[in-house]
Amino acid sequence: MKRKVFFSFVIISVVLLFLTNPVPAAQKKGGLLFASGGVGGMFHVIGSAISEAIIAQMPDIKITVAPGGAHANPLRIQAGDAEMGMTYFVNAKCAAEGLDPYNKRLDKVQAIANLNMLFPFTFMVVKDLGIKTFPEIKNKRPPMVLCPGTRGLGGEFTTRRVLEQYGISYEDIMKWKGKIHFSGWTEANNLIADGHAHALSTTSSVGSAHVVELTRMRELVFLPLDENVRDNMVKKYGYTKWVLKAGLYKGLTQDLPTIADGTVVVVSADMPEDLIYKFTKIICQNKAKFENVHVMFKTFDPKLAAQDTKVPLHPGAMRYYKEVGYLR
Repeated sequence: MKRKVFFSFVIISVVLLFLTNPVPAAQKKGGLLFASGGVGGMFHVIGSAISEAIIAQMPDIKITVAPGGAHANPLRIQAGDAEMGMTYFVNAKCAAEGLDPYNKRLDKVQAIANLNMLFPFTFMVVKDLGIKTFPEIKNKRPPMVLCPGTRGLGGEFTTRRVLEQYGISYEDIMKWKGKIHFSGWTEANNLIADGHAHALSTTSSVGSAHVVELTRMRELVFLPLDENVRDNMVKKYGYTKWVLKAGLYKGLTQDLPTIADGTVVVVSADMPEDLIYKFTKIICQNKAKFENVHVMFKTFDPKLAAQDTKVPLHPGAMRYYKEVGYLR
């Protein structure tokens, strides 16, 4: 009888242990999942670099870098399908406040580091279209085939929001006998080069290779954003004002006022404090190594990594930043 009581106590204790200390889904399978972006894209490069740095110093940790997107990654973390991920500032803000495209606050999504990488929004049309501004699109209603990137990714959401500011929707473009072509950058460039598409929009790094390539294929016009539109995008969604400097791309003959989005590494609130403390420390101490992976890490400043993350910092990250004096 005593033995039965003892074993019952052990079973109840184990159950209570798991209930009070939930283990993230991917950890149960023997590793963590880092939701990044498309293979070869910026988010995938960042996720791979961070994961490799962590594994190098913590060989017992297993991390799988999986494709994802700025919109989907916070949802995966909220659902427990991923422990870490990349997202844009705007998605982080919308996740924290329950704004579009999320229907509710994603309270499981917390920040580990603001990487201080800004990606400007660029909207280009072929010169033959005869369009120089966004209001002209609404007034002239050209049968324009637009390539805004893959549906649901950060750049595509930004395109929709910018068009909305000018009273234009995808449905309007299609009513004007145009088309929205959701495709990757290689396909989009080929469509425009062959004359099957007329416009491309992107949120990407300064001097982005696919934009450079496109400007060599066709003569393009870069559309500026009006100041009130920039103000609205900053206030409503959390974008940052940006100016693309003349000469950055072939055909960009004047400074171009636009907006930019930034990148933040997010993690699940269920991740242990000690583990995230160690991850944060590794990220902040490997800037030089990251720069050897990609030039975009040059703007990463560990001293600023705790600022403007849009979602709350994970307690483990907060502990590290306070310890080194980056956060008071």
